[in-house]
Amino acid sequence: MSDTLQMLLDTTTRLFAELFPPADLHRAAHGEWLADKWQALEEFGLPMVLVGGAEGELGIDTAEGLALLRAAASFAVPLPLAETVFANHLLDLAGMKPAAGPASIAPVLAQDKLILDPAEGGYRLSGAAHAVPWGRFAKSMVVVAHLGARPHLAHVDAGGFTVGEQGRTLCGFPADRLDFSAVLDKARVQPLGDELPETIIRSGGAALRTIAIAGALQKVLEITISYVGERSQFGR
Repeated sequence: MSDTLQMLLDTTTRLFAELFPPADLHRAAHGEWLADKWQALEEFGLPMVLVGGAEGELGIDTAEGLALLRAAASFAVPLPLAETVFANHLLDLAGMKPAAGPASIAPVLAQDKLILDPAEGGYRLSGAAHAVPWGRFAKSMVVVAHLGARPHLAHVDAGGFTVGEQGRTLCGFPADRLDFSAVLDKARVQPLGDELPETIIRSGGAALRTIAIAGALQKVLEITISYVGERSQFGR
């Protein structure tokens, strides 16, 4: 582990502990958007951690950036930090500007497909995507859509999609059906190259969830060890 990463992990761990006490986790679990907490994450630069080529704006590489997301999961951060980091990473790889504000990704289900059609000065995006994480709170969406048979990466502002049905994951985070209808200029649409396969949204999202589970399990282990060391029974 590099000295830079260790310093960032120490700092972000303190940040997460300060920002997300049980009371705020409870608020988020009941559907409240923690706007002030998101602003604090943005001021620290975390949504941009994987933007900037081989080393992101915080001076760390991709693997180290994912370690920060694992730390966030260990504190059950109830905000789309991982989704926004991933969305900005994809936009960066495609040569597009990063998202402003919280973002998410779609489609996340194999049966969902979004369609691009030529339009004056750009493209028209249409279709629906189910179980989109944090869809109702996202200011923009990074999507994989098809123009004919070829997949493209597109960046859609919140005005280009509506929440058709609200849902939740098993852990209580928003997961919504979104209906897309937007006209995008050419700067917001790029064909996927060899380094970005058509399945990048689903495979990348699955990797992020795996990292989050690892972070959560590490926290459970730490709590369990602490409890076993402190518990008293039969006078011992």
